[in-house]
Amino acid sequence: MKIRALLLLVAGLFGAVPAVLIAGPASAAPVVTIRAGAGIDDDSGNPLQAHGSDVTKFGSTWYWYGSAPRDTNNALPFAAFGGINVYSSTDFVTWHYQGLAVSPTTSGTLSNKLVAYNPRVLYNAGTAKYVMVLSECCGDGTNGQLETGHLVFMTATTPAGPFTFVRDEWPPNASSVYDMGSFQDTDGTAYVLYSDGNSSVSIDRLATDYLSVAQRVANFSSGQCEEAPAVVKNNGTYFLTNSYCSGWAANQNHYRHATSLAGPWNSQPDGNLGNSVTYNTQAFDILPVQGTAGTTYVWIGDRWDCPQAKCDLSASTYAWLPLTFTGNTMALNWYNTWHLDLGAGTWTADSGANVLGPQIPGRINVTDGGAAYEMGMKFQAATNGQITAIRYYRGFSETGTHTGHLWTSGGTSLATVNFTGESHVGWQQATLSPPVTIQAGTVYVVTVGVHGYYNQTNNAFDSPLVNGPLTAVADGANGVYGPIGTFPTGSFGNSNYFADVSFTSTGGGTGGGTILTTQTPAGFLSDPGGYELGTRFSSTAAGSLTKVRIYTGASEGGNHTVRLWNAATGTVVAGPYTWNVTAGTQGWREFPLPAAYSLAAGTDYVVSVSTSGDNWYPYTAHGFDSPIVNGNLHTYTGSGVFSTTLGAMPTTSFNNTNYFRDVVVS
Repeated sequence: MKIRALLLLVAGLFGAVPAVLIAGPASAAPVVTIRAGAGIDDDSGNPLQAHGSDVTKFGSTWYWYGSAPRDTNNALPFAAFGGINVYSSTDFVTWHYQGLAVSPTTSGTLSNKLVAYNPRVLYNAGTAKYVMVLSECCGDGTNGQLETGHLVFMTATTPAGPFTFVRDEWPPNASSVYDMGSFQDTDGTAYVLYSDGNSSVSIDRLATDYLSVAQRVANFSSGQCEEAPAVVKNNGTYFLTNSYCSGWAANQNHYRHATSLAGPWNSQPDGNLGNSVTYNTQAFDILPVQGTAGTTYVWIGDRWDCPQAKCDLSASTYAWLPLTFTGNTMALNWYNTWHLDLGAGTWTADSGANVLGPQIPGRINVTDGGAAYEMGMKFQAATNGQITAIRYYRGFSETGTHTGHLWTSGGTSLATVNFTGESHVGWQQATLSPPVTIQAGTVYVVTVGVHGYYNQTNNAFDSPLVNGPLTAVADGANGVYGPIGTFPTGSFGNSNYFADVSFTSTGGGTGGGTILTTQTPAGFLSDPGGYELGTRFSSTAAGSLTKVRIYTGASEGGNHTVRLWNAATGTVVAGPYTWNVTAGTQGWREFPLPAAYSLAAGTDYVVSVSTSGDNWYPYTAHGFDSPIVNGNLHTYTGSGVFSTTLGAMPTTSFNNTNYFRDVVVS
């Protein structure tokens, strides 16, 4: 971020995903498989170098433009201009390096002392020329006003260039041009959009020959630094996406919509995209893929490996994802694997589930003096199902053939698979044939052997990591390693070593149900004053909460109050309901809700039942030292909560005690 487009390892659209990108029959437009977060090499086996990219189609060929790194180590504190690379592909599987579309000079405009990035190429039907517009700024302090961000216009007679310099321009009313994009409307009118001094977003209409700015059409500001603007048009509505400024770290990308590029645009975003860091991506372009049955809009998400503001382009990957639209809203969801039909313009998501999803390592390319290890994690599934593939994250210095293993928790080998066709960096995947059937609630271990370099996030498994039906367990010794080719038993700091699985549920197992199942308390207490006692929980899937249950001792009876709370807002979403419990029986008691409550997936709730006038309650100290996962329902360390104020949402935990408040979900 922060003029990051120039350092971008934005792989071109469907090349952006493979070593695992697979085309369909040659007689038809291919269906390509996209694995978000994977690396991509060109047809010579070299890492694609096209940073601050633009992918567009001219005729039957796709071209991918981007800034070339100036140094040979692919690591720059601030990427001086090394030229504009161009690659071409007719199938999104094979990308061929065409050479430099623009070569750097030694002084003045396009100097290798400056920073030039975000190349955008448009075809002008009136002049029959290809026009490239890019942003140039900064430099080493020897080039006077060229340190102020501005536009550079170039032309060529073929898509691959070479492009010839035409002119510089500092757009009227602009303070400085930084991250920029372009948009060509259906009537042929072209626009540039850019971060104006990192204080606002501007949209300027280009002249009919696309070689100058004709008019500013919009400018807006949220009052915060914003960058990386991109525009797409869907069903007559324009959507503009961009991010805030946070140096090289990922932040929340967002969107606005308008019925005209002139606006009005809301000063504040309409909504956010993805999770809190948009899956560790930032997009400078949204690519429409139009077909016979529809149009898929592809989020070209770039990821950065930039420790201490020095970016390693070989480790900076990307995540390409389909955007979806509903009226005036847009959404960006994570799919480890999805499939794009280039002929139809439609897409489908893979049904496989993973534990690690959109994660990237905190430390990439770690080595212990070149030592080889078997590294992985312990996991379990909430339902019965099949492991269909093993995946791992590869560092750019890692070499050799890699083998994945699936084991029982006791070290019995269940499957072994070799990885083939790996890219130089990012997520790799190997299919198990046949798949391996696993049982709900049983712990398994997935590992991959590495030959000298591994990836790591420390303390990642201090708490369970739940993603859909899969959970990486938190037993104090997850994140395992050992000698390569053997069952690993060592663990350090609950580290994640980025081995994972692809899982398909076959149903059965624990399903929805309850959290505590058949557990019984260690004992019973009666404290004066009364308590609001509860359990904090979440569900990985939407469900219907039909009953609340508690475990009582024989002495407990009288009126209890039942409530369900939204844990984030502290508001009651169901209840309060009065429940008169008859004393004299020890065991689980159930209270049917007068109206079932619809649980939302991924939302934290607290189910609470107050003590009655006799103040008796059950307990098991340290019952929530580790989270409990049962089917779609899961809790957290310290999920047993209390309040000394009756009718208040319980939030305090003591000794991770379980107070045996539970739910029944279908």
